[in-house]
Amino acid sequence: MRLGAQRLGIAAGLRGFTPAQLKTYREAVADDTSGKALRRAVDKVRAEGFDLSGEHYKRVPKGFDPEHVNADLLRHNALMPGRDAPIPEEMFGPKATKCMVQEFKKLVPIQRWLIENVS
Repeated sequence: MRLGAQRLGIAAGLRGFTPAQLKTYREAVADDTSGKALRRAVDKVRAEGFDLSGEHYKRVPKGFDPEHVNADLLRHNALMPGRDAPIPEEMFGPKATKCMVQEFKKLVPIQRWLIENVS
């Protein structure tokens, strides 16, 4: 969470994978079951208005199908959904904590996927 004078930034995930995590991440992304689960999580989080950062590579890594349904996710070396938006009015009163909890809950699908598949 980043609170500025007029903007609120919120993000979750992993800012960067270690080499071992990157290997594990790529294998999970390419796997039929865990790859589909990640795609569902990404779609759900994006539907809530979050962007997904972490795409770093121009090409799909060697050894992976460049036409894979998750080719875009295979080009990541981090996975961090987030957004930067005007500060909601709720942040200026007693509902601030509840507001932030609700926002972070929207990021749970990707955070849970990372915990189950990469950590």
